[in-house]
Amino acid sequence: MQFPTLQSTIMSGTYLVGTILLSLIVVALAAYTAVLAARFAASRRSLDGSLREVSSALQRLATTDMLTELPNRTALAGATDLAITRARQTGNEFAVLLMDLDGFKHINDSLGHSIGDGMLQAFSRRLQTCVRSEDTVGRLGGDEFVVLVEGLNSREGAARVAQAVNTAMRDDLVFQGMTLRLTASIGIAMFPHDGEDVETLMKNADIAMYGAKERGRNGFRFYEPHMGESYRRMLMMQQGLNDALVHEQLSLDYQPEFADGGDRVTGAEALLRWNHPRLGLVPPGEFIPVAERSGQIIEIGFWVMRTVCRHMKRWDARGLPALKVSINLSTKQLSQPDFVERMVEIARQEGVPPTRLVFEITESVAMQDAELSSRVIRAFRAHGFGIAIDDFGTGYSSLAYLQQFRAQQLKIDRFFTQGLDTHGEEGRAIVAAILAMAHTLNMEVVAEGVETTTQLDTLRALACDHMQGYLLKRPMPLAAFEYFLEGLRGDTPAADKTLEGGLPA
Repeated sequence: MQFPTLQSTIMSGTYLVGTILLSLIVVALAAYTAVLAARFAASRRSLDGSLREVSSALQRLATTDMLTELPNRTALAGATDLAITRARQTGNEFAVLLMDLDGFKHINDSLGHSIGDGMLQAFSRRLQTCVRSEDTVGRLGGDEFVVLVEGLNSREGAARVAQAVNTAMRDDLVFQGMTLRLTASIGIAMFPHDGEDVETLMKNADIAMYGAKERGRNGFRFYEPHMGESYRRMLMMQQGLNDALVHEQLSLDYQPEFADGGDRVTGAEALLRWNHPRLGLVPPGEFIPVAERSGQIIEIGFWVMRTVCRHMKRWDARGLPALKVSINLSTKQLSQPDFVERMVEIARQEGVPPTRLVFEITESVAMQDAELSSRVIRAFRAHGFGIAIDDFGTGYSSLAYLQQFRAQQLKIDRFFTQGLDTHGEEGRAIVAAILAMAHTLNMEVVAEGVETTTQLDTLRALACDHMQGYLLKRPMPLAAFEYFLEGLRGDTPAADKTLEGGLPA
């Protein structure tokens, strides 16, 4: 018998131990792999959940307006597309109501964006109370909102919603203790009559909205085909105004103001003119509202101020009469935080005394924000500028506000001047009352729109301080006005103060 040697015994034991250790390692690795797999599965489930949450959040961000939590432009486009599909299936109509808040930029500029954002939120909440639960309300951006009204058989249903919105806006909105009134101009486009795709419906609703703004605040209009041409003209003007200053398309006419019954020239009003390269001479009543809506009136206003000052310096250098010149201001200009300082700086740079400049603010503009207007007027007065309340009698201001404004002049609206012809004694009594009130407040009166000898004679008899109108002198381009001023100096035949040869006796 052969016994195993010590060496073989040791080798056999080592092999056994190695086998056991290897088995233990394999088992441990299998267990560790199982644990890792379980953890990976749990992590994957958690990751999948997180990804779904992120995806949901991104989807919400992509389709929701964060300020108002309403559907945004993207979501509205999708909702309109679905409404088109449903309308084609049912044969019904639906309406796109696009609304723009009137004068909202003024709130942002004068009160700050936090107040503006709060008012947008308040408006969106009120808007949702004006519609049915099945209607879609969304925000396009800025101060523009859209309502989709489905299941209609006629325009009347859309008109009822628009009227409900306009009616609801008559009540004040309150935010952070501030009470403000927001109104909306609404344009309505109907499917399929006014468009059969999202882009056309939105565009035509936008066109109709601008048509509503032209009629005044807090109203609505349905799209009509003829509006397209007006809208294109408006866009052409808006785009053209960007080039108007650069390419010297703007100019100023001057219309004199007369005192002493029309025998003495005391000042002139600067009137903006625009010669568009394609549209020709565009009436101020057409392009100035466009400039105000787009905000372009701000830079145009500074150009007017600087140009007037340079013209006045030129007249002084030529020894022409040192007249006062009036410049018209708009709501947009008054609401600019640094507006007064900019105007003061322009006068200083050009070397024109503020006492020779008068800023005209229409009564309706002044009453849009009486407190703001009063602050701006006081600031201008403190620097020595004159202030005139223009178109008086059309803005429903009270005697208290006239005292608060502390203007030096009232300009009677031409409607009342014409009334001296058309309304006889009643017209005369109204003008006499305005004169008496103004004089009580130590204000001078300018009668606008004097066009007949009857008007002139009556104003003379009533001792009206100043007069302005076609009978006395029409607005003149710069060269013609300078020739007119030469005549006032007495050394040219232009001394006749009217185009026709002289004032009536």
